[in-house]
This record gives sequence, C-alpha cells and structure tokens, in this order.
Amino acid sequence: MGKQTSRKGGKRRRSSRSISILAIFPMAALLMYGMIDIGADHDSVQEAARSGNLFLTLLRGSFYAAGSIFLLKNFKRNINWLAARFELVIALVYVLISAAWSSYPERVAINWVHFLGGCIVAYAAARYFVRADSEQVRRYLAIVFGLASTASLFAVLFVPVTGLEYFEWEEVYRWRGLTSNANSLGMVGLLTVWANFSALWFSESPKWKILYGAFLAVALVCLWGTESRTSQFLSGMSIIGVPLLGFIMNSSDEGKKRKLILLAYLLIIVSIVILMLFGDFFSADKAAASIGRDSNLSGRTYIWQDGFRLIAMQPLTGWAYDGHLSAYDVINEIVGHYHNGYIDMTVNGGFVGLLIFLALVLKIARNMFRLLKVDYRTFTPFVVLIAVFFVYNMTEVTLGAFSNTFWVTMLFGYFFSELTIKRLRRKKKRSNRFVPMPEKMSKKALG
Repeated sequence: MGKQTSRKGGKRRRSSRSISILAIFPMAALLMYGMIDIGADHDSVQEAARSGNLFLTLLRGSFYAAGSIFLLKNFKRNINWLAARFELVIALVYVLISAAWSSYPERVAINWVHFLGGCIVAYAAARYFVRADSEQVRRYLAIVFGLASTASLFAVLFVPVTGLEYFEWEEVYRWRGLTSNANSLGMVGLLTVWANFSALWFSESPKWKILYGAFLAVALVCLWGTESRTSQFLSGMSIIGVPLLGFIMNSSDEGKKRKLILLAYLLIIVSIVILMLFGDFFSADKAAASIGRDSNLSGRTYIWQDGFRLIAMQPLTGWAYDGHLSAYDVINEIVGHYHNGYIDMTVNGGFVGLLIFLALVLKIARNMFRLLKVDYRTFTPFVVLIAVFFVYNMTEVTLGAFSNTFWVTMLFGYFFSELTIKRLRRKKKRSNRFVPMPEKMSKKALG
C-alpha cells in the first residue's frame, strides 16, 4: 500500500492509489455516535424530532467533514465514480426533492445531509479497506461494535439510572445501556454478535480470538437484558448462518450444489414435522405468548394501522423525509417510527421511495453474492447481514433511517463491494493486456 513514484518532465510525481488509515476513524466515530445516546430525552421523541439538537447536529457534521477530507485527494475521480452509482444517486435525489411536498423542508434538508454524510464516511472507510486484507475489515467492525456493547453493559451495572428503562405497561425494567431505548441496545447487541462471531469464526489468531470471544459474551449478556426478541432471534440466525454459508462456499462447485440441495430438503422435512406435531401453536396468540409478547406484538400492529392510513392518503410519493412531521400534522398520532422498515419507508417516500431504496439494498445483496466466489471469508458475513437486515425491518426500522448505525453499516457494505468489484475489473483488464506470445514467435525472438 505504499505510495509509488515516477518521473515525468524531470519532476518526481506521486501516485495516490493508497489512502491513509485515518480514513476509517470518521465512520467509527459516526457508528459510536449512533450507539451512545446518553444526552437524548428518552420520553419525548416527538419534541426531539421537531426541535432537533443543534450541538449534536454539529457534532455529527464534524464526522462528515472529517470524512470529506479524504474525498479531496483525487476529488474529480472520486466524484465521477460516485456519480456513476446510479441507484445511490437516485435515492439521494429523491430524498432531497421530497422537500417540495413537505411542510418542513428544512427537516428534509437535515435528513438529506445525514444521508449524504453517512455515504461520505462509509465511502472513505471502504476505500481504505478495499486494499487491506479481509481480517482487518472484520477486526474493525468487531472492535467498534464490541466497545459500544461493553460501554452499555457498564452503564447498566454501574449507572442503572441511565442504563435501565422502565416499561409502565409491562411493569418491568429492560436494559438500554447508553442507547435511547431497549430495542436500540438490542440492535447494538445484534451487530456486535454478528461482527464478533464472524471475526471469531474466520480468525486464525488465538490472541484476537480471545478479544472477539469476550465481546461476543458481552453482547449476549446485553441481548438477554434488553428482552428484544427480534435482535435475539437474528443474533441466533447470524451464529448459524455464518458457519453454514462458509461451509457451503468452502467446497467445490459440485459440492456446493449438493449441500444446497441437502439443506433445502432438510428445511422442508423439518418444517413438515413441526407443522404436524405443533400445528396448534401457530396461532397469533400462542406464538406471541411463547416469546413473551401479546398478539398485537407489544402494540406494533396498532402503529402499523396508523402507517397504513397515511400510506392510503399519499401512496405514491409519501409524506416526505422530514421525520414524519408532515404526517403528524394530519393524523395527530405521534410515534418515533412505525416499527416496520417497509411501512416506515412507504410513509416517508411512498411506493416510489420504497422501490428506490429496495433497489439500493438489492444491489448490495447482488454484489455480495457475486463476491462470495472471490473471497468467501470476507463476504460471507455481509451476505448473512443482508438477510438479517431484511428480517429486522419487519418489526424495527433501519431501512432509510439515515442516522441509524445499521444503515451506515449497510452503506459501508455497498461501497466496499462496489470498490472491490471495480478493483477486480481493473486487475482483469490489466491481465488481458498481456497476451501470451505464440511459440514460433517466442523462439524467433530468442534467436
């Protein structure tokens, strides 16, 4: 990764194909910012949405500015490459123009800046890691998420006034650590489990395995305290999915096909047996009760109904990306979000916005599946993360949640995969320039 030098016109010229390790810190800071929220007013989400917080906005802006510094090097090339990312540009443009039908265009502008800023810091970090070895990518994510989970666990144990959240309707305390609520800590625990289990599974260093194992244990404890069923379930999905997909990819092509067919048959058989033996269990009341929830999923279904009402009013373009403020003025029902990423996105951007953002996420999925054949150790965790992302958004919101840690991680995956594909194409193009010399010509050339 060292800088190359060449002489042209008698002057020494540096080739800037590498990027400083400092480029990874803006994204780390932004991720930590999203996972540590001790200054938020936990009981007044709507007021926070309406007023915002100038200091916190400026703090986040400083992370975006720091990431922008790394775009200045080869600025024209970077901008041209980013402009060619069609699905991302469409999403950015659509969010911005939604200010035209919003009652709060300044809030749309702020959310757009957070979207763009997340792209900038994720791109800067991805540019560094695309030339690093796969172990560094996994280690980076494992440490960032692991530190956040550890900090929240300390808050629960030693500062319970901050670390615990009381739910009056359930009359229980749930852990929220240094996040805004228990479900947010559940998301942090989920990402920590995913990152550290993946790093532990593929690492070859005994010393680093100890650290990954410690962070994994901390995350599992946090998940237990949050009682966030979605995050608990998807953490288990990550622990099963990473080694399973890695096992399939670490085989010959014929072996992969056999394993995939065997897995499909196994899932079908297990599903039939479960339905035959426990068919009565699959009612809304019994299934929800088995995981400690009621049939309305702790009130989520009522919130979804409000979301459907709003979608019916503005089905195509939605109410704009202003934090639901325009929608709140109409129905006078104020919630932080609609506990479903697909409903929440459709309320914001209508079916047009939903299709645009799903296209972006599907592009990430397509890239990751293509790259599995190139380096399954690096991209197996990301494929599993995409599956987790789709399921997570059924009861929580990360799709298009521009300040959300999960969303920034997905943006990183997008740029990391796009830059990796670009690099592979460049290598292939270079190798095609050197055509083997025919044997007769080589003998003639050698005399």
